[in-house]
Amino acid sequence: MLGLEDIQRNTSFQSKGAWLRIGRAEIHLLQESYATHEPGDLSFEVYKTTDKELSSSRHFSLVISDTDKLVQRLNENNIPVVYGPVE
Repeated sequence: MLGLEDIQRNTSFQSKGAWLRIGRAEIHLLQESYATHEPGDLSFEVYKTTDKELSSSRHFSLVISDTDKLVQRLNENNIPVVYGPVE
């Protein structure tokens, strides 16, 4: 739907996940059995309250040139868009 190609992951990885590519850019998604943040918690202070390894902390970022066009395409494909709190 977004034009991302599913590519082969390194077979040595033990965690579940997927690697995606568009052009020369790749997105590596990994599934962990724990979360460092509660859903919706965008706190930058989480390091003070967790004993979890933060290098695999839940985070995701994309740079897009036309937000309205992306939201329209997601809506057309019945993919919900959720806006969370921003500190």
